[in-house]
Amino acid sequence: MKVMVQLDDAMANVLRHSAGASTGRTDASSSVGKLQSLLDRFGVTLEPVHPDPTHPMLAPFFAIRAPDRKTADALIDELRTVAGVTAAYLQPEAQPP
Repeated sequence: MKVMVQLDDAMANVLRHSAGASTGRTDASSSVGKLQSLLDRFGVTLEPVHPDPTHPMLAPFFAIRAPDRKTADALIDELRTVAGVTAAYLQPEAQPP
């Protein structure tokens, strides 16, 4: 199951540019800490959908691979409570044309 996540610009910038380095205690970086704790608790990782975006509108999109639907649903519910997460949803399954 693939969970799609959209972050606000500030949080996306912190995730993309800090590479785990400690930054100042801005609202975005403290939200990143909360997000990372949530991801650690579920045992999942957040990956950019567009690793090297050529347009800034692509930068806030990330994805998470969840092991099953139950975990994905619980993860989505919790992601929606994190400041800086503007959207979290289950990627629809591909349909044949």
